[in-house]
Amino acid sequence: YIRAWTWLLTLVQALSCVFGRHVIPLAASSERRFREMCRAEQKQPEDFVLSWVQQIRGFINVSIWENSSGKLEEMLTPVYKPLAVKSQQPAHMFQAADAGIHFSDALRRPSAFDADLEDEAPRRYVLNVNTSRLLEIAGRGRRLVVSWTTGGPKRWSIAHNLALSIRQNAPELESTFVFVALDQDAVVRAEAAGFHAVLNEDNADLQDTIWKMRWLILSTCTALNLEVLVVDSDIVFLSNPFEHFYLDSDLEAMTDHFFPARQLWATWLRPAEHINTGFIFSRPSYKLLEFLVEFIDAHYTGYEGPTLRDGMDQRVFNKFVMSKIQSSPPEVVSVHENETFTGLDWQRPAKRFLPQKLWDLPRGR
Repeated sequence: YIRAWTWLLTLVQALSCVFGRHVIPLAASSERRFREMCRAEQKQPEDFVLSWVQQIRGFINVSIWENSSGKLEEMLTPVYKPLAVKSQQPAHMFQAADAGIHFSDALRRPSAFDADLEDEAPRRYVLNVNTSRLLEIAGRGRRLVVSWTTGGPKRWSIAHNLALSIRQNAPELESTFVFVALDQDAVVRAEAAGFHAVLNEDNADLQDTIWKMRWLILSTCTALNLEVLVVDSDIVFLSNPFEHFYLDSDLEAMTDHFFPARQLWATWLRPAEHINTGFIFSRPSYKLLEFLVEFIDAHYTGYEGPTLRDGMDQRVFNKFVMSKIQSSPPEVVSVHENETFTGLDWQRPAKRFLPQKLWDLPRGR
């Protein structure tokens, strides 16, 4: 917060320079950085400040006006609130009379912080599909292979390629393979090609639905007491992957590490590489369902306050898992082959694939 608030004071000073009748000089370093930022954005200072104000309004309400004496005044009002608190404060207005521009708080991005619990629409943690159809496709084995797609030619061509690879290289899985269709066109295309499809009927915000889709599939199948292999549509099957599962965990997934035994959960590596969420197999349990619902709920909205949700759900999920591994006692235990990871790798020295003398410098140098 220190850095953010320091720059807010700089912003107020910058606004004074741009709009005020009395110029408040900036510190030399702040002015130099401000000018560099204007040049980088190819904007005049007043235009750059206005765009800056628009971007930060979701966190701080800034109301600027001139009073009868002509002196510029500033008012900073924090607006972040707990979810269950409903604000009765009327919307402020941002006015720059000299520029003739008006912005309202009503334009601020919506988030869970803007409403109390009674105003928020009910949250959904499972798919809105025909679950009887899913159970029928799973059959007595109570196992599914699931992917999802829209019916657009580009997306369907990728998903169709996945389905054809299953038909050719793992034909025993085709009867339990199903697409979750995000529109009616995808249902028509899948069934015309001879593959199962169920329509998810809750796609008002398609981008948000796609972000949550794999997790909604996992939670739905877990709630139905089904085993499920959830795969991205841009992969292909070369054989039956179930022959390689250990079948001893709630979740089994890929990793992007080349040397998992040494690199899994190492904190000096990028979090997104620990688990590749494009290929996840789950076995139903109450603990897994609670885990999935907690993850979906923690990242339910596209914005939390003014902060945009990370667009890469794989990175978000890895960080969530890491927080569970790090908790005391651990709420998640990770296993790779015969090695168990009960915590993050904080203590082990970072290993670089270079001669040690090139990077391990004596202390004090």
